[in-house]
Amino acid sequence: MPDTAGPVLGFDTSAAHCAAAVVSGDRVLAMRFEPMAKGQAERLMGVIQDTLAAAGVGFADLAGIGVGVGPGNFTGIRISVAAARGLALSLGVGRAPELGAALRGGLDLLPAVTRFGGNLAFLGNAVPDALAGETLQEPRAASALSALIAGLAPDVTLLLLPPMLEGDAGLAGLPLAHTLLMVADGTTTVPGDLKTCDRLNEDGPPILGVVMVEAEV
Repeated sequence: MPDTAGPVLGFDTSAAHCAAAVVSGDRVLAMRFEPMAKGQAERLMGVIQDTLAAAGVGFADLAGIGVGVGPGNFTGIRISVAAARGLALSLGVGRAPELGAALRGGLDLLPAVTRFGGNLAFLGNAVPDALAGETLQEPRAASALSALIAGLAPDVTLLLLPPMLEGDAGLAGLPLAHTLLMVADGTTTVPGDLKTCDRLNEDGPPILGVVMVEAEV
């Protein structure tokens, strides 16, 4: 790795593990690897903090943040990407505009995109946006998103603008989707919740399936 202005934090939850490392140039200052089949979302920040402490580095010292993007499972990749975006936002490291603010301000949306190879693109906010529903109903915002996706030409685009899937705000995003993949908390979601979502989407795009996160088999 080439020299940077300071240490770089990298982490990965794309498989059955939680891993982090701090590097500076070609030197590995500290690294940690914990095998785990589930629970990465709850453990990731602890692993990161332990690794930073072992390296003698604080969050404010970081010059960059890297994240593993697979190959691996979607849920694990999403955990790391969301954590990286949140840390970058709070620390001002490699800071990209939040999607909601960029849409409302007519800014370039490309910095808000994370690519995973040529077939998958993720764009969204690391933090909730109180105007998510209103923003997605703006014709200008919808046109900007459609143009961006057409230009990127991925096979799949994941759009995350929380809390766009809560209440009436969720309905605002349906016209932008060709297919829906529902992701639910397997420890609290009940069949009635899924039936409600299906009813609300009666005239919307087809539902590809349901991913139950942390579900017991």
